[in-house]
Amino acid sequence: MKYLLAICYILFFIPFIGKFIFPILISNWIVNWFLIILLSILLPIGYAKSLTDCANGTEKAKKPATTINEFLFIFCLSIGLHVFSSQTLIATDNLLNAMATEKVNSAEIFQLTYKDHAEKNNRGFAQIIYWRQGVLIQYKLNSGAYKLFEPSQSDIDMYRENVELKNKKQALNAFNKEQSIIAMYFSLFQIVSFLLITKLSLYLLESKAKAIKSDP
Repeated sequence: MKYLLAICYILFFIPFIGKFIFPILISNWIVNWFLIILLSILLPIGYAKSLTDCANGTEKAKKPATTINEFLFIFCLSIGLHVFSSQTLIATDNLLNAMATEKVNSAEIFQLTYKDHAEKNNRGFAQIIYWRQGVLIQYKLNSGAYKLFEPSQSDIDMYRENVELKNKKQALNAFNKEQSIIAMYFSLFQIVSFLLITKLSLYLLESKAKAIKSDP
């Protein structure tokens, strides 16, 4: 039993320690799923065995209550970390979206380009629209005529930088969403497998115990 508990601890801590020692290996999703599946199988087996030892009062379990609590501790901690990871990624996504939200939308700025402002201000509003959308629009001159905004090289660079930032934000949002879904799947898989394997293990252990008692 103590070896099974030690293996469960090792499987639980490998992803954390492995990120510093073998970052490429541990970052592989196949390795992560293998560790999760193995831990999800061994935890309920050890939990069921410790429950059986505690109920039967066998000498194998010197500290049955402590052993039961440790298996439950690893299980709850693993689930809790996955849930925390999922919620953290969702919160990060919401924060990024809130930071990227424009306080004044482009339609409102466009209306300002043909108001009776100074020509310099109207051109500035047209410049902001180009930075955001890459669209060339006309702005009102002091004479009342209209002129198409002509971007400088710095304006073009600013627009390209904004496009690059938007692409990075979208990629980060997609990554965070994917990882939060995976974390939730991990949690659901562990909960379901823990309940099912515990039930099956208890049934098999009880059947084995009855068979031993029935032998003459």
